[in-house]
Amino acid sequence: MRYGHSERSRTRLRSHAMPGACSVCTHSAADAINHALTTHSVSVIELGRQHSVSRDLLNYHRRAHLAPTAAPTVASPAGNRHSRADRRAGTTDRARERFLKSYALCGNVTTAAKAAGVGRATVYVWQEHEPEFALAMRQADLQATEVLEREAWRRAEQGVAEPVYQHGKQVGTIQRYSDQLLMFLLRARAPERYRDRVDVSVTPVIKAVAGFDPADVL
Repeated sequence: MRYGHSERSRTRLRSHAMPGACSVCTHSAADAINHALTTHSVSVIELGRQHSVSRDLLNYHRRAHLAPTAAPTVASPAGNRHSRADRRAGTTDRARERFLKSYALCGNVTTAAKAAGVGRATVYVWQEHEPEFALAMRQADLQATEVLEREAWRRAEQGVAEPVYQHGKQVGTIQRYSDQLLMFLLRARAPERYRDRVDVSVTPVIKAVAGFDPADVL
C-alpha cells in the first residue's frame, strides 16, 4: 500500500486504466493541466490539489496521453569544435585590439605585445599573413609618432617644470624650454626655411703634366 493514496484514488486509477476513459482528458482545466505536466512548472502534488485530481491519475495521464518531453539537444562533437574555434578566434581578435591600442600609445612592439599577452613573434606572424592587421599596425605606428610629436611640441612651447632646491629642500620650480626641440620642429615643418645650409666651394686644381695641355684635361 502506498502512503498518501486512498482506496478511492486507487479505485479511480484502476477505473481509468483503459484508453479513452481518462478523466483528466475530459477535465475542464485539461489544457492547463497538460501544460503544467509537460513543462514541469508545478509539482504533481500541487497540481492535484489545484484541480482535485489524484497524483497517480495525473502520472498515468502524463505517461499514457501526453507526448514525452523532448530531451535536451546535445551538441555534436563537430559543433563543439566550431564553438571552441569561435572562442579562440574571439580571444585572438581581442588580443589584436589590445596590442594595437597599446602600440598606438607607446610605439614599441615588445611593450605592446606584453600588454596584449602575446609574444613578439605572434605579432610579426599577424603582420606578415594578415593584410588588415598590417594596415592597422601602420596606422597605430602613425598615431604613436603623433604622440611623440605632441610631447615634443609641449616641451618646446610650454616647457617642463623643474624643481629648484635650496639647502636640500624644494623651494619652487623653474620652467625649462628646449631650444633643440623647437629647432627640430621648425626644421620638420618648414625645412626650406630652417634646414642647415652648407655651401661648398670647389676650386679646380690643375697640375701641369709634361706632355699634356691643361686645356685638354678640362
